[in-house]
Amino acid sequence: MSYSDYARAFMRQNPDVLMIGEVRDEATTQIALRAAQMGHVVLTTLHTRDAPSAIARLITLGAETSLIASAMLGILSQRLLRRVCTHCAEPDRPDPKVMARLPNIPKDAGFLRGRGCAHCLKSGYRGQVGVFELMHFDDDLRTKSLGGVDVKWADDVTFDRLYDDAIAKAARGVTSLEEVLRVVPLPREAS
Repeated sequence: MSYSDYARAFMRQNPDVLMIGEVRDEATTQIALRAAQMGHVVLTTLHTRDAPSAIARLITLGAETSLIASAMLGILSQRLLRRVCTHCAEPDRPDPKVMARLPNIPKDAGFLRGRGCAHCLKSGYRGQVGVFELMHFDDDLRTKSLGGVDVKWADDVTFDRLYDDAIAKAARGVTSLEEVLRVVPLPREAS
């Protein structure tokens, strides 16, 4: 059975919350959006670069912008960054070339780097930390999403971005700027 077959079967049971593992085809997209419009809370995953890209992805999967705008409560995007090893962490002065590629670096940042030890297997990193961005759909965002999606669409939307959360964690010494550069999509103005 496909995701859409399972979703249809579960909808017959009238659930309050419906979890769909992944939206990856037109049929599943339509069922998820219809269920959300009927008042069910639908939680699902969608592979995109960031939260604003999820709307464009849903459109490519056959969803109408009016359906997306009326059914959507929010979009959460997340990435995992390696955490600086606390056993061998030391103050760091990041490479100026790295600093030049990353906008909005706080002046009072306390960057750390792991020098490598037995606890982190000489990598300088131990464990992971999540970075997140959440687009909450309010009336303003619903109106903007009805206009369609273009390259500059997300620039007019106010929300905490994935990049901002990653830079804040690097500035507190939780992760490194190199790790942010490796994993997190840069803002358009830095690309």
